[in-house]
Amino acid sequence: MQIELELKGLEKARRALSGATLAKVTERALQRFADELKMRAVPYPPEGPYNRPGGPGSRWYQRHFGQRWMRQDGTIGGINTSERMQKQWVVQMRGPWSAFLRNKASYSSYVMGEDQTRVHKGHGWSRVDELAIKHADIWYRAFEEELAKEMR
Repeated sequence: MQIELELKGLEKARRALSGATLAKVTERALQRFADELKMRAVPYPPEGPYNRPGGPGSRWYQRHFGQRWMRQDGTIGGINTSERMQKQWVVQMRGPWSAFLRNKASYSSYVMGEDQTRVHKGHGWSRVDELAIKHADIWYRAFEEELAKEMR
């Protein structure tokens, strides 16, 4: 999944700074933006009834573990399949004009990515691209602040 955010005022910055300096400014701002998006992606939405046992014969998803079920005799079974998505976020800078925020959990695209299921959306999970667009002001503010540092 890829999103592009256009910088307003980039032409003015290009006239005022050398290409190498502008690249450093952009890279620092992009790193700040990617780190902030990562912080916003990490927290899980509030748990719901689908995260708790409901009595004999019920099934639920226990965070940081995986699928669980309650047998008719009241004992609990389960399969530890969780990859602990919350701890799998990675920011990779790909030069001064590109940052890559990804999650290494094999199922992350179904939870917060472009393959997001209706179930995950209904449980309050945000898509990463939606977070980036929603918080684009952070990117613009970071760029302006980094630019102001260089212009002093």
